[in-house]
Amino acid sequence: QASGPCDAGYFCGSTGSATARPDGSVAGFGPCPSGRYCPAGTVVPVACPRGTYSSTVGNRNLSDCVACPAGFYCPDEGMTNGSIFRCSGGYYCPAGMTADSPAAFGCPKGFACPVGSKAPVQCASGFYDESGLSASCTECPSGYFCPGRANESSGRAVCPQ
Repeated sequence: QASGPCDAGYFCGSTGSATARPDGSVAGFGPCPSGRYCPAGTVVPVACPRGTYSSTVGNRNLSDCVACPAGFYCPDEGMTNGSIFRCSGGYYCPAGMTADSPAAFGCPKGFACPVGSKAPVQCASGFYDESGLSASCTECPSGYFCPGRANESSGRAVCPQ
């Protein structure tokens, strides 16, 4: 006779379990695996949604799935810390991203966004970027000066005579 549901943080398979907290020694029963969460009575662990991950075992709630950290993206359900990916060069990824090159977060002109960028980095003095979506800034060519101000149309100007 059933005495109650499987405890939160555990899953008890479709045939039930002899205990509310199975230890995982029997296939299909055990602590909730990383990348998933298990409310009370879970038969099949629920995958953390895209844009989140979890590296801990025994998660009980959706809130145990944390936003993918800034500079990274989590494109799939059920991701763990070891399976998250770095944001593509030319883009930056705030926390919770699901794509490597999110259109809304392209690197603006006058900035660089190397692989894994959390935010754009303004080109330093002596460097420029006139195209945007750049992973790195370009060294200022001979005969030009590049003050490193992002608000200039090209970021470089011809040296005065």
